[in-house]
Amino acid sequence: MKDLKTLKLPGLIACFLVAILVLTGCSKKDEVTPAAPELAIVGKWQHMISKRSENGKVVYEYVGTPADYMEITTNDIIDFMDGAKSAYTYKVIEKNKKISIIGSGLNGANEVIEIRNLSKTAMTFYQERVVNNNKYIWYIDFKKQ
Repeated sequence: MKDLKTLKLPGLIACFLVAILVLTGCSKKDEVTPAAPELAIVGKWQHMISKRSENGKVVYEYVGTPADYMEITTNDIIDFMDGAKSAYTYKVIEKNKKISIIGSGLNGANEVIEIRNLSKTAMTFYQERVVNNNKYIWYIDFKKQ
């Protein structure tokens, strides 16, 4: 029969190693790999093209110039520069999906804008309405500056 000490030695070594791993793992701060940067609407965006259609027919189209831009700030302000500078207050409804432009609609109503095609370099503002059985679609494509 083998010596009792030689039988217990491998088990003791294993227990010792597990204890060291557990103790050192608990004593260190957990290192967390940072998540990929979240896509954000905040920043300066060049106005590329705007279109409005009624019942599928394009009735308005505007191609932005290098001077046309929109800047979305972290303090809930959107600055537009399309010929003349204007500023609006916005409120996030669904992060990176919908915003409300405060008081920009008819009679001072809020306008809900969908955010589509959001990437690090591009974004589309999209709005669709049906009025008296007529379908109106408006969108603006932006490129990140």
